[in-house]
Amino acid sequence: MQALLAFFFIVIILFVVVIFIIAALGASFLLRAVRILFFPFRKKGKGKGVVVGTDGQPITDVMVKDPVCGMYVPRGDAIPKTIDGHTLYFCSQECLSEYKRRA
Repeated sequence: MQALLAFFFIVIILFVVVIFIIAALGASFLLRAVRILFFPFRKKGKGKGVVVGTDGQPITDVMVKDPVCGMYVPRGDAIPKTIDGHTLYFCSQECLSEYKRRA
């Protein structure tokens, strides 16, 4: 009985030590370890750096936030306006007009 309790005590101590090591090294270490253990034959670089849309084409446009309504729109679809040396992007003419009205 004492040997079993000693065994469980050692297992709990090791578990706590492992948790502290993971906390010290960060979550990226844990994710990397899981990938190595469960996906050892995954091709490196596959899918990194390229976001693909529903049509299968890479998405190269960045999203910008409208300062009036807070909506995110692709920069290519937004209405750019340079105000005080800063370029602001608006989702519509209405938001641009509202911004001018408030200023």
